[in-house]
Amino acid sequence: MPDHRLRKVIGAVALVLAVLQVVFMRAKIHVGHHWGVGSGIGVLIGMVSAVANSGGTIIRPYLAGLGLSNAAVVATGAGALVTAICLQVASYWSIGCLTWRMVWLSLLASPLLYAGSWLGWRLNAYLPRRWFALALIAISVAGSLKLLLT
Repeated sequence: MPDHRLRKVIGAVALVLAVLQVVFMRAKIHVGHHWGVGSGIGVLIGMVSAVANSGGTIIRPYLAGLGLSNAAVVATGAGALVTAICLQVASYWSIGCLTWRMVWLSLLASPLLYAGSWLGWRLNAYLPRRWFALALIAISVAGSLKLLLT
């Protein structure tokens, strides 16, 4: 499938999942606890991460819908995405798309990543659960619209 079409499919799926999450929140429906749903989301996250580096638009609203604490949503999402990214790095390194220069630049940016993580963690402590879930859904909608409109 051509890249532009695949981005639109991923954007549409992410948008549908975000809208479903809002519907489920309003109706107080919890469907994410079934192993089949989690497995399907896992496969979808792997595909979306590999193709468009947009796994966060899928996983974070899903995790928020499980009723996890804000910190648990962020930590679990980060763990899943780190796993996906490590697999991507190995794949892209093996086909020559990743260079030592890119690795070096990433290492130089790591203090900024740490600072952003620390600030996010501090903000997370003050953010009410519902606002947190809605913020994740809004980020997911924004990401899906970006994919749909590009």
